[in-house]
Amino acid sequence: MKRLLILTILGVALIGCSGESSITSTYGSSAISGEVIVTGITNTNPAGIEVSVRGTGMTAILGVDGQFAFANIPDGADLDFRRAEDGIDASIRVDASSGFVTVDLTARKARRRSGAKGGAPATGRPVREYEGTVLRATARELVILTANKQEVTFILTADTVIRRNSTTFDLRQILVGLIVQVTAVPNADGTHTATLVVVRSRAGS
Repeated sequence: MKRLLILTILGVALIGCSGESSITSTYGSSAISGEVIVTGITNTNPAGIEVSVRGTGMTAILGVDGQFAFANIPDGADLDFRRAEDGIDASIRVDASSGFVTVDLTARKARRRSGAKGGAPATGRPVREYEGTVLRATARELVILTANKQEVTFILTADTVIRRNSTTFDLRQILVGLIVQVTAVPNADGTHTATLVVVRSRAGS
């Protein structure tokens, strides 16, 4: 009986250790980041949507900017999006080459937005973020002055998303003095193509 009791305790301890390892270990070497654009329902604000990597226990709750990031996930992972209050329940598969993805999300469907809209294009070029005060804004370019006094020019395309909080922002409303955060892809010629422009506020306000 004593020997049987010792074997039973060892068995339980091994099971406990195995369970703890599976919870705390990594599930792969891939990373994914992106943003969610909600359409087709009354509340298009992404805040409160739960994003999870299926089968890993990794979960994040979106804020008003709709952005998320996960590291150490398996290649070919499924991302699940849920928000009970308006019935959002959708999934999308991502892979290591996805880089930064923009997800168009409705109540029952998640779809990766094609091209560079809101993130890196399929070339896999890195995505960079800048924040500064608007110096000039035209239909084709945006010039800002960063906190370290660097003047940066961004090319605006038909795929550039411009918004304030969860609301689409008209380019004509971008005025000198506004503070913006720009997500952009650097080009080989030294220019930057803006994929996302988030309008923050007016300097000093």
